[in-house]
Amino acid sequence: MELIQKIWFIPLVIGGIILISVILYTYSDYRKHRKPLVQADPYASHTYTYGHHISSVTIPLMRYRLHISINSKPSGFKKF
Repeated sequence: MELIQKIWFIPLVIGGIILISVILYTYSDYRKHRKPLVQADPYASHTYTYGHHISSVTIPLMRYRLHISINSKPSGFKKF
C-alpha cells in the first residue's frame, strides 16, 4: 500500500488510545468514589453506577475546569 492510503490509520490509532485512556481513568475514578459509599451502605452500589458517576461527577468537573481555564486572564495584563 502507498503511504497516502495508510495515513488515515494514524489519527484512528491516536483517537483510540485517547478514548481507551479516558475510559480507564473515569472508571478508576468511579471505583475510588464508590468504595466509601459501599462501605457506609452496602446497598448504595445499586444506585451509584458508572453512568451516574459520569453525569454527576465527571462532566460537571470537566465543565468547571474548562470554564476556569478559558476565563483566566494572563498575568501580564492590568485592569484599568
